Amino acid sequence: IGDGLVTQIPAIIVSIAAGILVTRSSEEANLGEFVSRQLTIYPKAIAIAGVMLLMLAIFLSDTFWPFFILSICCFLAAVYFSRKSQEPSIEDISSEANQGGAMGVPGAKALPNQSELTQSNASEGPSLSPMESAIEQEVFGLEMGYGLLVLADKKKGGDLLERITGARTNFAKEMGMLLPTIGVRDNIELEPNEYRFMLRGKEIVRSTLIPDRSLAMSMGGGDASKLNGIPTTEPVFGIKAMWIPENEKRNAEVEGCTVVDPSSVLVTHLADILKRTAHLILEREGTQRLLDLIKDKNPTLVSELLPDLVNVGIIQRTLQNLLRERIPIKNLTLILETIADMASLTKNPDDLSEQTRKRLGMYFIKEYETEPNKLVALTFEPTLEQTLISRVKRSQYDIGLIMDPHLTEEIIKEIEPKIDEMNNNGITPVIVTTAELRLAFRRFMEPSYPQLLVLAYQELPSETQIEPFGAIALANQSLPDEIVDAMNEQESASKEPVAA
Repeated sequence: IGDGLVTQIPAIIVSIAAGILVTRSSEEANLGEFVSRQLTIYPKAIAIAGVMLLMLAIFLSDTFWPFFILSICCFLAAVYFSRKSQEPSIEDISSEANQGGAMGVPGAKALPNQSELTQSNASEGPSLSPMESAIEQEVFGLEMGYGLLVLADKKKGGDLLERITGARTNFAKEMGMLLPTIGVRDNIELEPNEYRFMLRGKEIVRSTLIPDRSLAMSMGGGDASKLNGIPTTEPVFGIKAMWIPENEKRNAEVEGCTVVDPSSVLVTHLADILKRTAHLILEREGTQRLLDLIKDKNPTLVSELLPDLVNVGIIQRTLQNLLRERIPIKNLTLILETIADMASLTKNPDDLSEQTRKRLGMYFIKEYETEPNKLVALTFEPTLEQTLISRVKRSQYDIGLIMDPHLTEEIIKEIEPKIDEMNNNGITPVIVTTAELRLAFRRFMEPSYPQLLVLAYQELPSETQIEPFGAIALANQSLPDEIVDAMNEQESASKEPVAA
């Protein structure tokens, strides 16, 4: 019998090893992770083993202590792994995202932790080789510190994924653009309460949340600085705020502050970042998807455009120009009709988008009116406006202003306090100028004031009246000498008597 057991034991070991290798052939984790996961995935089984060892210890008194110690170890291991399984992890978020649009679209994926590069949670398309995975780049991603994972844990009341779904849906309705899949992952390089948004692997912005507190903002006449909490700044509007505990909420409401939970802060920040970067997110593939949707309802329009008049790239760049200034593209039929009408004259995306803005004005201008049919805006003093128009330089690929440093500095000094005053009064900063200057001046101001709205008179609906908030003008000594001389000559000519 002993010889038989000796010969069978190696065969059993070989069979077990072969079974493990075969069953884990589809697993991407290494063997050690695979075996440990199988042994610890069911804490109840470990607890049952502990009960059996305890019974053996009781009935076999000669070997009481060995079995008793082993049973205690099993019970402790069962408790440990049971608690660990209840903690939120990126795998939980990944499985929820892969099961049904946790990100709002089919095939949404949660990317792996950077410390687990071998793990892949992508649910769409064929599996990629390690080399292909290394060069694959996500378009837009959200990375969170491990302290914020509780916001996405349904077992602890987290609803972050559902709110992101709602934000994506609202973005599609408001802007008319289909977003690609968004990667959501934890990152051990971040602080526990930190998060950041990534665009094609580059960090756009990062901020912090305190998951067990609420954010009280100084809005509606309230002063959050009077509350007991941790001072901070709201990431979207730059409002002074405080992270307050639960027992301070009532005081914040009495003070007149606006109180929001951490998930709302993150989702509001996400919605703002998506609007700011929509023109960078839109790719040719996304443009083609929009065209396919329009083609089902308006095949004549799409067949007229493609491929004879323009290509997908020109349409993409035209849409990007609109999104760059936060103009919705949901009225895509009107946009494509404008491109079709103008394509025989120009294929420059800047010209096409400017013509499109004139037709879309009646739809997007209303959003910035302080009252029905009343737009509060800054305007240019005529002489300065003509000076700037003369500085507009246009090329085949771009348009801009050729400005000397002195004039640039003076214009910024003149505009900056007016923009701050409009913001303090709760008015969206708007400048209205001529169509010849609009785009060039907008791109001139974009690096300093990306949120500044520059409109052309030709874009305003006929019923919209401009209420001047102020005029942008420079003193004569701030203008270039040739402009000052021209102004003096014009003034002298106007004073000369006219011969009878």
